[in-house]
Amino acid sequence: DQFHHVSAAFLQLEKRYQEIIEDTTKRMGAGMAKFICKEVETVDDYDEYCHYVAGLVGLSLSKLLLASALEILTPDWEQISNS
Repeated sequence: DQFHHVSAAFLQLEKRYQEIIEDTTKRMGAGMAKFICKEVETVDDYDEYCHYVAGLVGLSLSKLLLASALEILTPDWEQISNS
């Protein structure tokens, strides 16, 4: 019901930000879809599911901050963002 507001705000973003959000959303959706018919039964399953629902958010936020130049790139930024 409020999707048009979200869509309009997304389209006002610079292309570089849109691309980060689009990539993350696709990866998150695909990862979560793996668990529609598969239950989380092991610690490895749990780690994988958590990566898709939370880890990718951290990575995405880091990418957005890097793209905006509000954050500096460090060699281990991806590991830190996904921890």
